[in-house]
Amino acid sequence: MNDDPPPWQSKPRFSRRFGCLLFGVGLPLLVLLLLVAIYMIWSARSNARARRALAAIRATGEPVDASELNAFYTLPEGADDVTRLWLIPMRAFDGPEYRQACEPLPIVGWSEDEQPIPPPGEPWQDIEAVEAFLAKYADEMAAAHAAAQRGGAARYPADYSQGWEVIVEHIQQARALARMLALEARVRAHRGDWPGAVRSIRDLHKLAGSLEREPLLTCQLVRYAIDGVARGTLQDLMEAEDFPAEQFASLQDLLRSIDYGEGLERALIGERAMGVSTFDDAATLGHDVPAGLVRLVPRGDDLAMFIDSMSRAVAAARLEEPERLREFEALGDDLQDTFGNLGPIDRFRYAFSAMLLPAVSSVATAEARNTAQDRAAAAVIAAERSRRKHGRLPKDLDELVPGFLAEVPVDPFSGEPLKYKAEDGKATVYTVGENRIDEQGQNDLLTGSPGDRDDWPFPERRAPDQEE
Repeated sequence: MNDDPPPWQSKPRFSRRFGCLLFGVGLPLLVLLLLVAIYMIWSARSNARARRALAAIRATGEPVDASELNAFYTLPEGADDVTRLWLIPMRAFDGPEYRQACEPLPIVGWSEDEQPIPPPGEPWQDIEAVEAFLAKYADEMAAAHAAAQRGGAARYPADYSQGWEVIVEHIQQARALARMLALEARVRAHRGDWPGAVRSIRDLHKLAGSLEREPLLTCQLVRYAIDGVARGTLQDLMEAEDFPAEQFASLQDLLRSIDYGEGLERALIGERAMGVSTFDDAATLGHDVPAGLVRLVPRGDDLAMFIDSMSRAVAAARLEEPERLREFEALGDDLQDTFGNLGPIDRFRYAFSAMLLPAVSSVATAEARNTAQDRAAAAVIAAERSRRKHGRLPKDLDELVPGFLAEVPVDPFSGEPLKYKAEDGKATVYTVGENRIDEQGQNDLLTGSPGDRDDWPFPERRAPDQEE
């Protein structure tokens, strides 16, 4: 008896094999096609988001990438160009001969046994050597003073189309010139040439102001540092018993006029443009990140994240105090939350943004701190002028208006008046700092004390070991 099924019920063996083959090949192919479709949709959506972000920059007329930065970094229309005058002394203080000559001297040198300069009126045994050193560069210093006297603006030679490869050697040269002016101010004060000392400090601030249009945050931080050198020089000279406060009235006006807002805004625009140009170079991320994997991840979301964050920072720089700083702090908190909670995929998805976005809240804090200290220094000069006239320090800053101050200076951290106190016959004006708490002008970074007190005073109260 035949047990085979009838022909209409039998299935050819090749059809069973074909089904297995179709399942084994077709399903992975279908999955692959689905993944490719998802990737293409993700990439298209990501690129569209990036195009919208770039279009938003173009609509403002601001530079989109590094190739457009040179056209952005220009002199204001009709401005007097004093770049060459500033470069004469800058370049003179950047060679081996200069470094060898200044090595044993205070402020400009780096000798390990450097002795602090005593206040004017006290013996300074090295003053003749310092004067001889300054005399060697009399022409260069005269050019610096001439540049400061003329005002105008500077456009220092730097090709920003090179992106992060740009050479900005004038920044270090400006720092060297700042040290020369600070040294010159002390010599003049010791010789009783107080108008000359005022001029040297004033020209320190003018040198810092020549960096206002620099389109990088690093350059703006150097600007703040040079203004800090000027304030430190002023503080040292104010220790003299015969300090002629009235002669510093013009410096008081200059300090009150300093505004870092536009420079911060321009630098953020420049940083955004430089960052955009970096997104095509995976090597920027270093050897720790697989370049091949980075290239596989669509960069559109990353680029849009970077542009949106930097554009938010630019907008924050245009706000008035104290909203400006609060918006920067909010942006910093948002970025910290975002990049502190990235999953494995998003670490590659936003790899460039996580690396390129600057610590915007820290830069804004530095800007606010320097603004506050400039205003505080102006107020202390006013208080000292009042003391010389009335025989006592004012009880508060209101007492200085309008005779010695046009108005009570505002703290950029709080939006309220700067704090004032008089102790041991000295006036101190200070900002409440980032924590917005009045800690009586105490700052643990200055004193080296443990804690988090962050008031920034003028004059700065240093720990005893820092004063020696």
